[in-house]
Amino acid sequence: MLNLKMGDTILFEAIGDERKFMMPMLELIKKNDGVKIIGLVRFAQDVVPLMKTGNFEAVYSVSEMLELRSTEDKNLWVKAQEIEDRYETIMHYNLADRRLYFTGCTTFPYTRVETNQDYEEWISQFVAIYEGVEKIFMQHQITFALNGRRVVCDIAKSLNIITRCLGYSFLHDRLIWRDGMKVNVNWLKEQHNQVKKEGRSHSSEILQPPPFHLQIRNNFKSGIKLSSLIKTAIIIVIRTIYWHLRRYDKVTKFGYSPWRHIKFNFKRRSIYKMLSRNGVKLDTLIESKRPYVFLALQMEPEVLLSAQTPEFFDQISIIQQVSKELPVGTYLAVKDHVPALGYRDQSFYRMMDTMPNVILIDPSEFGLPIIKNARAVVSLLGRSAFEAASFGIPVLAFSPSLFFGYLPHVIVSTNFSDVKKNLRTLLSFGKEDRRGFAQEGEFMLAAMHDLTVDPDDYSNMESLGKALSESLSNTLKKI
Repeated sequence: MLNLKMGDTILFEAIGDERKFMMPMLELIKKNDGVKIIGLVRFAQDVVPLMKTGNFEAVYSVSEMLELRSTEDKNLWVKAQEIEDRYETIMHYNLADRRLYFTGCTTFPYTRVETNQDYEEWISQFVAIYEGVEKIFMQHQITFALNGRRVVCDIAKSLNIITRCLGYSFLHDRLIWRDGMKVNVNWLKEQHNQVKKEGRSHSSEILQPPPFHLQIRNNFKSGIKLSSLIKTAIIIVIRTIYWHLRRYDKVTKFGYSPWRHIKFNFKRRSIYKMLSRNGVKLDTLIESKRPYVFLALQMEPEVLLSAQTPEFFDQISIIQQVSKELPVGTYLAVKDHVPALGYRDQSFYRMMDTMPNVILIDPSEFGLPIIKNARAVVSLLGRSAFEAASFGIPVLAFSPSLFFGYLPHVIVSTNFSDVKKNLRTLLSFGKEDRRGFAQEGEFMLAAMHDLTVDPDDYSNMESLGKALSESLSNTLKKI
């Protein structure tokens, strides 16, 4: 188990899809270790359901913190700077986590709060959130933080409190514990060396489109039918009326707009049809025998980007720089992620018309065959980079948070001036090099398998809770 002591207190931030997997684990920890658990949610209406589980001593909401704050604070900027200094953080990264600062998602259905709120109001809110969460840490003497986002992780780090967050790994739909908000590269590297020493590996043939992603694809295609769009629009209107009647924070305080969401859904249909009509098919690309480097666009705005690589996540800049620096005669094949369609405006794709060696791929094509036939793969820190590394395909990544950058065929480029040199290094590798890289990639797959938990391997939530608890305990042994 976790070796927590009686009287220890966990702060659990109930946010994200992963929280449903963690609830049985929390019940188990509370029962076996006798710890107290404090909850943190975003909306006030989520407080009561969490308390009803019986696992929590208290639950706080961010919306209540905002309700209690002073609307006029002459010392706002001083407080904000003190928070940045005290927690060694950057306040604007929190704004990125709220879908701001993204360059490729002008059609995302932002709430009115996100688009109409001025800069000072944003900072005022996050000052209040930092102060409110800090009070929770002090009042309840928090000793361990689970599933925390940026504010919780910043405060925990400043107090030398361990934080672990659960997230999906790039290996199918398996779950992995993160060290704070990011996957710890040392954990993977250490396990990689261990499985290599033992001679254990997993064939890269196990890499297939995850069932979760396939379901999203199917839902997307059925959801953009006109009949489905009309039905969804009616549901959105009815749901919004219900939320207003119940006085939910999402509509009363955060400005949820049903019309923006309805418009967004129709936009997804038009973008998909445009890209399908103009995009190149995989067979056509391969038959052309044109040498290419592949870039799979990542969804934005997305927590994976803003949380794990807040320093840089501008994908259009990557496309422009890489396509410009490629050796003459080499193309950059770009494919968008089906669930992300509609988040980017048509102007995003039109910008690529000014880059003559960029090829837009039909988004309905699967990425794995494109990766296998690529000379190299370019990514921020997406699944395509992980899959390419597993196959032994050279990878150029642009995030300093990439957790498999230790592999010999992966280069992390944090300086655009180095792109030309790095591309030529990766493109110089021959077939013999790639065979060796593929072997290292399969060791990495085995290491990742050891560090992750597959919910589908367990018949009930209780057994999954035990597995997650054991996996969490293993990460604590690495301290």
